[in-house]
Amino acid sequence: MDVTPEGQDLAVVDGQHTLDDVVILVHGTWAGDAGHQDEGHQWWQRGSDFWRWLECHLPGGVSLPDSPIKLFHWNGMNSQVARLEAGNRLLALLLELESQGRGYHLVGHSHGGSIIWDALVSADITYGTRTVHPDLRRAFSRLDAAWRGTLLAPDPLLALRYDEYAPAYVKFKTRYLSDPREFAAVRQLIELPGLRSWTTVGTPFLHHLPKRRLFVRGWRHPAFTLNPDARQRVLSDITDDLLRLMLLVPLLAIIPLAFLGQRLAHTWYGDVLTAFLAADLVGSFVALGRRIYADVLLTRARCAQGAMDRFGERWLGLWARSDEAIAALRQLAEPTGDQHTYEWLCTPPSRRDAHPPPRGPAFRWARKLLTLKVPIADAHLVPHVMLLSPARLAAPAVRAYNRFVTPALGRKMIGVLRQTGQGNDLPHAQLVYVSPWPVPVSLPEGLTGLPVAVGEEIEFRANDHGGKVGTVARELFMMATLEGMPEARRALADAGGDSALVHTSYFDHMAIRRLIALHIRHHAAADDGLHDEDDLSSWLHDNAATVRATWTRFRSHVGPD
Repeated sequence: MDVTPEGQDLAVVDGQHTLDDVVILVHGTWAGDAGHQDEGHQWWQRGSDFWRWLECHLPGGVSLPDSPIKLFHWNGMNSQVARLEAGNRLLALLLELESQGRGYHLVGHSHGGSIIWDALVSADITYGTRTVHPDLRRAFSRLDAAWRGTLLAPDPLLALRYDEYAPAYVKFKTRYLSDPREFAAVRQLIELPGLRSWTTVGTPFLHHLPKRRLFVRGWRHPAFTLNPDARQRVLSDITDDLLRLMLLVPLLAIIPLAFLGQRLAHTWYGDVLTAFLAADLVGSFVALGRRIYADVLLTRARCAQGAMDRFGERWLGLWARSDEAIAALRQLAEPTGDQHTYEWLCTPPSRRDAHPPPRGPAFRWARKLLTLKVPIADAHLVPHVMLLSPARLAAPAVRAYNRFVTPALGRKMIGVLRQTGQGNDLPHAQLVYVSPWPVPVSLPEGLTGLPVAVGEEIEFRANDHGGKVGTVARELFMMATLEGMPEARRALADAGGDSALVHTSYFDHMAIRRLIALHIRHHAAADDGLHDEDDLSSWLHDNAATVRATWTRFRSHVGPD
C-alpha cells in the first residue's frame, strides 16, 4: 500500500491507484474529548485498544484515517439539538468525500449512531426537496480546518451566502431562499453512493413528534398519523391557506384604513377594529409558525422510512437486550402501551382500530411531593384543647392549591425532568419512541441485536464487574448520567467500572469487534478474497435476511410514503 504526501492511503485495484475507503468513528454522549484530541484511550481515538485492533483487521482497500487527518468530533452533550448539528456536519463531511470519489464506512456508538442516522435522514430530505437547506450549507464551513488539505479539498463544496450570518435587523435574507445551483453542485453526491456500510452499537434511536397544541394535530391527538389520507391532506392544506389569508387581511386593510383614519379616530368601533386586526395578525402568524414547525418535525419522521429504504441494506445494528441506555430512555419516553405502536401511527385513522388517545406520563410521586399539608384543626387530645395557630386560617387556600395548582406543577416538573434525561431540547416536541432500530417497527419475537451467546457473555461480564449493583442499579446510574451528571460517569470510569455497564463495554468484547470488521469486509468495494465461515459470519448473514424481511413486511403493511 502506498501513501500520498498528504498522508492518504492508496490501494491498488485492477492495476490502478485509488484512495482507500475510510472508516469514520462517531462517539456517543459524554464520550467526547474536551480538547478535541485525536490521540487517547477512548475507543474512537488513535492509539486506543480498539483502534489498534481494528487497524490490523480491516480488509485491503479500507483504512482508518491516519495523521494528520482529523477525526470526527462533536461536543458529546446530551442534547438533541447538538446531535442534529453534528449530523449536519457529518453529512457535509460525507458529501466532501463523495466529491473526491472516496468510499467510507461509518461506525457509531450510542448517540453516535443517532448522529449517523440524522445525517442519512437529512440526505434523504435534501434529495427529496431538491434544496440545500441553510443548516447543511453552514455545516460545510464548520468542518474542522485540519481536514482541509489532508482528507478534504482546500475549499468547501458549497460557499456561504453573503448574508449567511446577517444580524437580526436585516429583514430580507437570501440565506433562506432556495438556490438551484447549490443543489446542482451536490445532485450526484446526495444519494451517498460512497457509503459502503454503517454500523451502530448500542444506539437508542430517538423518534420525536410534534406536541399537540392549538392549530397543531400532534401526538396524543386521536387522529394524529404519519400517513394521512386524502381527506386529512385536503383539510390541512385548507387550514394553511386560511391562516395565510388571515395573515394578509391586516396588511391589505392598511390602505382603506389610511383613508378612513380620521373618521375612525377616537371611536369605539375604530378601537375594536384596530384590536381585531392586531389580534388577527399576531394569532395567524403564531398559528402558521406552529404548523410550519410541526410540519418540519413530521417531514423528518416520514422521511426516516425513505432513508431506511435507501440505506437499510448497508446497516448493521448491534445491541444487547440489557443495554442500560436503551432501557432508561424507553422509560423516559412517552408511554405508548401495546396499542399505539409505530405501525398504528403509520396507518391512516380511517383504516386503523379506534383506541383511546395515548395517556401522558404518570406524575403521582411529583404530586405527592408538591402537596401541602392541610393545617390541623383538632388534635383530638383529652383533655380537649383549642388550636389557635394562624395557619388554620390558610386551610381553604391550601386545599384549593392542592386541588388545582399541584397537578399543573406536577406535570410541569415531570416534563422538565423527563426532557432533561431524554436530552430533548427541541421546542414543542415529544420523544415518543425509543428503539434499537433506526425506525421503531415492531420487532419479531426472538430477534436479537447480537448472537445469543455473545449477548449472554456481555450480560454476565457486566454483572460480574457490577457485583451487587445489579441490572436495576445500572439502569438508574445510566439515567442519572443522561440527566446531566457526567461526573458520576467519569467517577465510574476512573474506578475501572466501565465494564459494569453493558452500554459502555461493547468494544471490550472480541466478538463485537469481529462483527464490525466482518460487516465492513462484506461491504468493502475491493474483495480481498477472504470469506469467513464461522458462526459470526453466519449470524451476520441471517441477521441481514431478518432485517430485510422485517422491513419488507412493515412497508407492505403501511404502504408507500
